[in-house]
Amino acid sequence: MEEIVLFDLDGTLWDTSICTYEFVKDYLKNNNYPYEVSLEVVKNNMGNNLSGCAEGYFPQVEKKKREELLLKIFQYEVDRLNEYQKSDIIYDNVYEVLKDLSKKYKLGIVSNCSTEEYIENFLRISKTKEFVTDYIPASKYNLTKGQAMKELMKRTHCMKGIYIGDTKKDQDESNKANIPFVYAEYGFGKIENKYKIKSIKELPALLERII
Repeated sequence: MEEIVLFDLDGTLWDTSICTYEFVKDYLKNNNYPYEVSLEVVKNNMGNNLSGCAEGYFPQVEKKKREELLLKIFQYEVDRLNEYQKSDIIYDNVYEVLKDLSKKYKLGIVSNCSTEEYIENFLRISKTKEFVTDYIPASKYNLTKGQAMKELMKRTHCMKGIYIGDTKKDQDESNKANIPFVYAEYGFGKIENKYKIKSIKELPALLERII
């Protein structure tokens, strides 16, 4: 297969905003930090890279210190997710759609997260590991999403790709990678795009028209 279907994670395959908010709140409280981060702020920064997310969470803190703090919070979140079993954070029909698509295409995940464990927790909770060929946490390797898309296509020996995401940044990075973009309307962003889906179960039919 020379085509790969690449997925964003947050707002496209699952929604961890509420549990992330709880994890952030717990970490700050347990470690006596005098900061508060609202659920709205968490949702507005889902899918953001490390630097952008740190600024969104802690604009009052110096850049280096807020990024160091957020890395600690991210690790705390991953540790908590390691024991997380609830499948309600996975969007409906994800398992069925990924299983179906894996019969025709290679599948990959390109997320702005800072660790492979975050993606691996999604694969574990959704039970979709066998369907996904490869994945990259872009922030860990200081890559833009567009660069990570190209790297994943190279690693999987795919000449063609398409990216499924839910934000303007996802759209922009797809354009930079020179691959088509499908907008997941049910996610966190509000944008205009030629190709869009209201539910992931609409994706297979749309891909048949695009690829």
